Amino acid sequence: MKMVRWSRIKPMGDIRISIKGMAEVQHALENFPRQLAQYLARAGWEAGSEILNTKGLRAYPPDKPRAPQSQYWSDNQRRHFFWLLRTGQIEVPYRRGLSRRSETYGKQFYIDRDVNNWITRIGNRASYAKYLGGLEQSKYMENRGWLQLRFAAGQKFFRIQKIYEAWINRLIIDMHIGKK
Repeated sequence: MKMVRWSRIKPMGDIRISIKGMAEVQHALENFPRQLAQYLARAGWEAGSEILNTKGLRAYPPDKPRAPQSQYWSDNQRRHFFWLLRTGQIEVPYRRGLSRRSETYGKQFYIDRDVNNWITRIGNRASYAKYLGGLEQSKYMENRGWLQLRFAAGQKFFRIQKIYEAWINRLIIDMHIGKK
């Protein structure tokens, strides 16, 4: 694209500057916000998938040799357990993934993209997710090998940065920005 053309208009030396190819530039700039949002949403999806594939996040249950074999239960906890059992709120034996009240933690992860605000949210819809891999994770679950979502994201920080850089570079190439 030729940007500037000089031409003389009047004999006294006035100069006229015209920009060639401005229609293409205006068209690219009009489409830029929409395309930027699309490309960043794709980058968010790829980054979210990268985080969710971290070992210890989705596997149910994670195997860790230092996991405690038993836990001390108080008399109140024992009574509460048997009350829940009598009222049908829990079932024994619990069959992971097959019991009617199972929420299948590993399958409840989601990646939600807000294209207008360039935000990607990653989380888990299970009601107990905050205790298993969230901010309120118990020490017992940590010892069992469950990884918090924020730590998984922290482990993948540089990989996520590269994903976003690659998508932005792809946008620049696809929109012919910086091409001379």
